[in-house]
Amino acid sequence: MVQPQPDGPMQWDMSGEESGGTLRVPPELASNEVVTRLLGDNQQLREALQRSNLALRQRCEEMEGWQQRTRGEREFLSCRFQEARALVERLAQENHSLQSLVNGSAPSSTHCCSSSQTEELQARQAWSRPLDGPQVGSEILFPHIHT
Repeated sequence: MVQPQPDGPMQWDMSGEESGGTLRVPPELASNEVVTRLLGDNQQLREALQRSNLALRQRCEEMEGWQQRTRGEREFLSCRFQEARALVERLAQENHSLQSLVNGSAPSSTHCCSSSQTEELQARQAWSRPLDGPQVGSEILFPHIHT
């Protein structure tokens, strides 16, 4: 805020908010065409700045809403992925135990391999052969996404 200076040749009151955003110029400059044009330009710039600020606020609110929706979708998909992973692991274990029964060997719980070795073996077996049964489609894993 610029305050008028009594000993200066020009006295400007640019108090802004207190005077409603208007500038008061000394009477000898009020009729000056350049000062009048500058005051008009100043007012136009203030209005443009207010419009710009409003638009930026709206875009910021839109961005925050988008971020919240994206975060929620990411959490939902992560949860569905964990469920799918658990299902695949359970089915792989079940498949392995059924194969052991069919081949006449003992269930996987009596094998001498560590659990990480068993998981690795199961993963290799699962990826090395084609799927025989019904396949789990994306419509089952992600029912909210329509393709």
